[in-house]
Amino acid sequence: MSVITKDGNLIVHAGQKILFDKLDARLKDKHGKAFDVAIVAEPFHQARLDALAHHEMHVRELKLNEGSVDVYKTVSWHTWYLAKRLHAPNQHDFTDCVINAGLETLNQFLAWEKEDSKKLGPQVLALICAMVKNELDSITDHGIAKNGLYLSFHCAKEMRIS
Repeated sequence: MSVITKDGNLIVHAGQKILFDKLDARLKDKHGKAFDVAIVAEPFHQARLDALAHHEMHVRELKLNEGSVDVYKTVSWHTWYLAKRLHAPNQHDFTDCVINAGLETLNQFLAWEKEDSKKLGPQVLALICAMVKNELDSITDHGIAKNGLYLSFHCAKEMRIS
């Protein structure tokens, strides 16, 4: 399923496509099969642009020479920016779906790294989700934002493939 925003932008990218499909499924589970996922299409697209802009600054700031797109970065940052766009303080209706869809997507990529790769367990995922929500609610002493989310999976990936 491809989604087109009202300004005609198509949402497609390997990680983003999986993220959108998982978000669609979670929203329909929570709000019923009739839920129109197009409601989040525009914020989804804008969050993708935010993530791409952050990626450019990240590469420049850290003087990185990346040969390819790191799906852990793009999905982590896309998840963060989308959760931030849809977040209302202490109300996690959409943000729960967004964060968990992102975590599920990132975990799926971990499983694909190697034939015998394992994923992060449910308790770790629940902790990461809670910490992202804390950050969104300005409980920053007990939260993680986009870079912490990315590093959680980047470190797990490195441990799996080394």
